[in-house]
Amino acid sequence: MDRNKKILLLVISLIIAFSILYAVSRLFVIFRPTSVKPSLGQRAISYDLVREIMPTLENNISAPAAKVVSGKIADSSGSDSSGGAVSANSTVDRLIIKSGQFSLVVKDVASTSQSIINYAVAKGGFLVSKNISKSSDNKSYSGTVVVRVPAKEFDNSIGEYKKFGEVKSQSITGQDVTEDYVDTQAQLKNLKAAETQFLEILKKAYTIKDILLVQTELTTVRDKIERLEGYKKYLEQSASLSSVTVYLSTDSEFLPVVGQDNSWKPVKVLKEALRGLLAVGKSLSYGIIWFVVYLPLLALSVLVIWIIYKLLKRRQLRNSNK
Repeated sequence: MDRNKKILLLVISLIIAFSILYAVSRLFVIFRPTSVKPSLGQRAISYDLVREIMPTLENNISAPAAKVVSGKIADSSGSDSSGGAVSANSTVDRLIIKSGQFSLVVKDVASTSQSIINYAVAKGGFLVSKNISKSSDNKSYSGTVVVRVPAKEFDNSIGEYKKFGEVKSQSITGQDVTEDYVDTQAQLKNLKAAETQFLEILKKAYTIKDILLVQTELTTVRDKIERLEGYKKYLEQSASLSSVTVYLSTDSEFLPVVGQDNSWKPVKVLKEALRGLLAVGKSLSYGIIWFVVYLPLLALSVLVIWIIYKLLKRRQLRNSNK
């Protein structure tokens, strides 16, 4: 084999190797750290602009957070989030995210699931998800229905759904997010004040460098405002619409165990263990399938490396003989 053929073979081997490495790299998710923008104090700006911006940041960063006074949303100055004064006797409803889960044994999974959906829609709610499946022996049906209902109809909905079958287990939880909601409001108030002050400072900027600097900080503040407003809206919607998850089956052995139950139920524990074992078996089978599919690529990459190694070794031997 002459020198030109060896070079051509080496180039082709490298191309194949890089192609294989690229294909394998697609199997992995690469997390790249987000670049951190330099802080305001790290930028070189005019002295006059520093005197304007720094008090703006310090005043809004050190602004007192809002708090709950006897159930009323208020800041440390004694005024509520809408600007009104708060008395010691003033109260408002706290923000509670309610959710319920329970398992039912029913005669007809399909019709019961549809009845659950119809009731939720009639009360102003909506369907989130619905899933119905048949057991391996074709003797039992199971299903899961997730709906959202208005918070004021949550208790009535739970009571109504329990009438559709025999309750085997249940779990009802409530998460108080009032303080989180109040803190989000306080941060929004401070950031909006900072946004207003940055707009005023922008009018006083007289160089392109200063204008770009203020616009960068203004963009950062507005981005934070948008994210906080989205989170605030999420809290409001989660509290106004409660989640109800109903597990249905014609056989109690196919129902999951919901909530905490200290009674002796070895059959249910065995059922959960078997389901876990099946899940592990599925994961292993998927892994084997992936390995088998990519085995030719791995073998080809090993072959390419071996060929390159042999060529290099043969060339080294020839050089040593000379």
